[in-house]
Amino acid sequence: MTVARWLRFRGKGLAMLHVTRGVWGSRVRVCTPLSALLGTRRALSSLVEKMGVYRKMWNPTEPRDWAQQYRERFIPFSKEQLLRLLIQALYDPINPDRETLDQPSLTEPQRLINEQEVLRALEPLLAQANFSPLSEDALAYALVVHHPQDEVQVTVNLDQYIYMQFWALGQRVGQMPRMSSVGSKRGFFTKKLPAERRYFKRVVLAARTKRGHLVLKSFKDTPLEGLEQLLPELKVRTPTLQRAALNLTLAVSGLVFFVNVG
Repeated sequence: MTVARWLRFRGKGLAMLHVTRGVWGSRVRVCTPLSALLGTRRALSSLVEKMGVYRKMWNPTEPRDWAQQYRERFIPFSKEQLLRLLIQALYDPINPDRETLDQPSLTEPQRLINEQEVLRALEPLLAQANFSPLSEDALAYALVVHHPQDEVQVTVNLDQYIYMQFWALGQRVGQMPRMSSVGSKRGFFTKKLPAERRYFKRVVLAARTKRGHLVLKSFKDTPLEGLEQLLPELKVRTPTLQRAALNLTLAVSGLVFFVNVG
């Protein structure tokens, strides 16, 4: 055997060896995807079970426990948009031009505590503005005494209120200004009355009803006997003389109408 022929046989043997190795290697490599495929089939069986669960549901809108399953890691905003949103979030609580205000859900005791804190913070401000708190005796007088010049008279049921407080500024005794918060002009059934009355240039009211909320208002040129007309949830009371005159007028009008028709 010549050297060239021996080299040719040796090359063929090496080629057969490479082919054999390739075949066995491919068999080994094929075994791994088969095992993975078997595991995938078992996973698909659980997927089929879950699909059956969703088929039994009536109009599902999202996967079960979706908020715990999927957490977004991508923020679809640019740097400028993020800065704008952060600035808006910081400025929004103190924005004076905001149309709507957030109203946290508070219980009744928490609301009362917050209202008392507001009133405690308001007292030194009113004191600096020279407002004087009206005593309980002055308030009792104002709730009981009805001035005859006031055509509209009201009654106050104290059981409907949790608290009420008045602050007054600038006591005056004299003729009431025409543009006043309380009081009315001379009516048809009113007789001539003294023009001088005790009134205040400014009055601040803080009142709270059991079925309502804190009422904090300011009034101008308010008579002492008319403080009760500033309170919320009032019951209008017509004087006896005016009610009798009104009933008499209605009766006469009805009688005249009946005579004319007859």
